[in-house]
Amino acid sequence: MKYLFLNIKQFKYIFLGLFLWLMLWAGYNTGIYRVFTPGFPAGTMDLFHGVRAFSPIIAGILAVVFLAVKRNFTKKYFCGAMGFLSLYCAVGIISSTLSKNLITALYWALTYGAVLLVLWFVTAREESLKDFSYIINANWIIAGLIAVGLLVFFLIQPGAIQSLNWGNIFFGDARPYEGLSDVTAEVSTLGMAGTRPTGFGRYAGIVAIISLAGIFYSRKKQKYFWLVSLVLSTLILFFAKGRTEIVGFLFGGVILSWFSGRKKISFVFFIALLIFLFNLFGFGNVILNSQKRTIDKPVVGVGEDISNPAQVDVGLNKSVITLSGRTSGVWKDDWNLFLSSPLIGYGFQADRIFLQGQHAHNAILQALVQTGLVGTIFFILAVIYTWVVLMRLLQNKKIIGKERNILMQLFGVLLFFTVRGITESSGAFFSADWLFLAPVIAYIQFLYVNEPNKTL
Repeated sequence: MKYLFLNIKQFKYIFLGLFLWLMLWAGYNTGIYRVFTPGFPAGTMDLFHGVRAFSPIIAGILAVVFLAVKRNFTKKYFCGAMGFLSLYCAVGIISSTLSKNLITALYWALTYGAVLLVLWFVTAREESLKDFSYIINANWIIAGLIAVGLLVFFLIQPGAIQSLNWGNIFFGDARPYEGLSDVTAEVSTLGMAGTRPTGFGRYAGIVAIISLAGIFYSRKKQKYFWLVSLVLSTLILFFAKGRTEIVGFLFGGVILSWFSGRKKISFVFFIALLIFLFNLFGFGNVILNSQKRTIDKPVVGVGEDISNPAQVDVGLNKSVITLSGRTSGVWKDDWNLFLSSPLIGYGFQADRIFLQGQHAHNAILQALVQTGLVGTIFFILAVIYTWVVLMRLLQNKKIIGKERNILMQLFGVLLFFTVRGITESSGAFFSADWLFLAPVIAYIQFLYVNEPNKTL
């Protein structure tokens, strides 16, 4: 109830924090490339997406201005994971000057840093944990809205529902929403690039894992809400067919249930995880290898142009080693790129700039090619710090009730993104992952340095 009774000063500060945070989200699924595309703007929608590409940077500038006005540049923000991440970003900004596309590299470095600056502004108030909680809850709502919105978008396509193979939602590799009236994994929506299964599944996976924690730790009446949310988000997760996200959710379910004292439920999640892995890399692999599908794989080499991309048989590369084909050839290419500049890398988005659009598909590799060993050390230290602090907080018996519920939700989300980081650049680059992770990391850091019974 105390959230409902805020004085004008408190409301003003919380509003500013949320406003800046939504400005960061306004830059999602766009980029500076739109402005430099020949013929820009091609229309009103194209102009809109081009303008909002600068929204995160503006948010970062405003955050610094607000801090300057308040004259409250709190130093405690940099005493922990957020400090390490700030150093990682600083190295990335410096190394971006080595990129063969300086403007693009610096743009992505600054958008990444804008998230850190906005969260720095949030820490300027004594009740920063409360402000973090508003941002985190806003993120959960955003994740749910996007997950449901994408599902509705796919299902309203003409003939989509009639064409669905419901059995394939839980078994088999084919994505239920592809091939439905020409709907593909990357269909253009409102002038934006469409979503891949990994992106679609990310949102549902987040909602699913926090719903599970909500069932374990919320009050009895709230459990029904979380149960409905869990069922719906799990169905969407399997519908999205994001393999890493499903593994992340099931793995998170195992650990989260175990830490919650629900060992029987943990065993159920463990069996489900084994069945899914067997289906993906065992029985499912037989089906995949019988299908003839190809993808374009760029030629390896820093700065090389591609006129005739090589064709790679996706089915034959579906295996445990390649994480179901997700990393075929990509990790090797990124490793070679890292070795060509091992100290500080080539700046942000180096994988796409230097490898003709290839994506690193791994958080550590993304950090290595962007910031080299120097920046990656800071990045890894931030991850280690967060996990060490979180484990200590989980052992703290003073954190109970609502605080424990929030902590377990964050625990589940970190587990989810830790697994997702194996095949995605979670936290190492500006994306929805970074927008979800950054306030979680900051909250855990500030929860640790504050008295547990005064957190909210």
